[in-house]
Amino acid sequence: MIKPDVSSVYTGCIARSLSGHDAGRFYVVLGGADRTGWVYVSDGKHHMVSEPKLKNAKHLFIGCCDSELLFRIKEGSCTDSKLRERLNLCPGWSNPSAAGENAESSIKIEFPMKG
Repeated sequence: MIKPDVSSVYTGCIARSLSGHDAGRFYVVLGGADRTGWVYVSDGKHHMVSEPKLKNAKHLFIGCCDSELLFRIKEGSCTDSKLRERLNLCPGWSNPSAAGENAESSIKIEFPMKG
């Protein structure tokens, strides 16, 4: 059985890195890559929209999806400042170690439907 690549389904979602030197950092998924299971992510600060980071989707905790960001990404009008504005709503996004255990429990997680 062939598994479909669902990495592009996560476009516009807020994600938190689970591993690597950026563990705990929040990103916005900009889209799926050519390789199955990989996505492009950006935080508008360290990884700009024009030069997103390539990240394995299994190393990300995918959280809520933002319809406004999804619309902006698809039409090509998403900016670094818009990403930072949205990510500012995530507790501890700029300093992952400051988020602590309590901050994580306050995030409402909504998973996209897999088709």
